[in-house]
Order: sequence, then C-alpha cells, then structure tokens
Amino acid sequence: LTVPALPGLGQYRQEKSFKNVVRLNLTGMALFGTNYIVAGYERVVFPHQTFSVNLGRPVLPGINIVESEGYHVSKNRKDNGYNASVDYRFYLAGENKFDAPRGVYIGPYYSFNYFTRENSWTLTTASYSGTARSDMDLMINVVGAELGYQFIIARRIALDFVMIGPGFALYDFNLNISGDGNLDPETKAKIHEKIGDALDQRFNGFEKAFSGNGFKSVGGFNSIGGGYRFLIHLGFNF
Repeated sequence: LTVPALPGLGQYRQEKSFKNVVRLNLTGMALFGTNYIVAGYERVVFPHQTFSVNLGRPVLPGINIVESEGYHVSKNRKDNGYNASVDYRFYLAGENKFDAPRGVYIGPYYSFNYFTRENSWTLTTASYSGTARSDMDLMINVVGAELGYQFIIARRIALDFVMIGPGFALYDFNLNISGDGNLDPETKAKIHEKIGDALDQRFNGFEKAFSGNGFKSVGGFNSIGGGYRFLIHLGFNF
C-alpha cells in the first residue's frame, strides 16, 4: 500500500533549536582594547526564557593625558579588573517566529565591575617639581532592565545586541595621591581633576555621578547615579 505524500507537509517541520550559547563581549574590546576579555554563557531554562552569566577580566586602558601645566603621566605601572554580570531573559513569544535563544527579549540584569590602576607622574609646576604616584580603585554595581535582540545565523552563529539597558548604579571610588613631603593639596587636587576627566571620557557621565561629592579635592566616596548597558556579543549556539 502506497500512501501519497501530503503536499506542503515539509513546510510545517520545525527547525531544531539549540539551548546553549557561549559568547564573547565585543563592546568592551572595542572601547577598552583587546585586554578587555569577558566571556558568557546563556542557557534556555524554560520555553521562551533563558539565564545568562558573564565573567572576565576587564582592564582599563592606560591613562593618556596630554602634558599641560606641568602634569605628565610618565608610566602606567599596573592595572587589574574583574567583571561579573547576570541577566534573565524573556523572549517574547508573540513577537518571535523561532524558539529561544533567538529573537527579541526583555529582562532584568545585574552587573559588577571592579578596576584598579597605578600611575607614575612627572610634575613640574609652580609649587612642585618631582614625581608622584596615584593609586585608584573603582567599583561599579548596576541593576537595571534591558531590551535586546539575538540573531542566530546559519543555525550556529549568535549575534546578540543589548540595545537598551537603563539602570541604577552604585559607584565606589578611591584615589590616593602620594609623593615627596612637599606635595601640596592643590597639586593633588589637580591630579584628581585630570584622572576624573580621563575616566569621564571612558565612562560617560562618570564625573557627573560624583557631583557634589568634592571629586576635585577628596580621594574616596560613594555615589548613586544612573547606569546603562549597551552590548554586542558574538557567540556560538549549540
């Protein structure tokens, strides 16, 4: 007995979806250099829902300040950093033709970043001539919500865009300036200002987050401000 094939039956066969994605953060590498290495893993835990975790060693690029008024960074001595973030994604069933982890998603996220940097300075000013050292550490905690879209290309290549990610950020900043005994408060404050300007170029709104805290003259404080998340990931779906 021969059963004729039903026309169009093949078009209803659902493409097999894979539940795992490993990825690399491209945005951090573009902003901070190839030493910024953060990798992630995403797993489908329920239909249309995933959980992801990202870990790595982000490193701030060297502080490059154009020599002016006798202030010059002579050496970026050492740096270190840590990153950890998690998010829970809801892939919108009504908007997506395919199963997670593919398509548009929304969800909450938490991000932790910690940076340390030590710099040597050569100073030739009206009040001081010699060397100094700055030791900085910066910790940023951000909680927020995100909107994004993940493309799956050729069934295996994952291209993930976190397009909108507003949040609340807690900044913990400490900066210690040391030098010879005659390193005056005005010179220290000027180094604070230059480091703050350099950080503000890398973290948009950084100095604004510390407004009212005496950033130009004191070395450590906490501040609550706005946070934001925009990321591009390249990954492998399996």
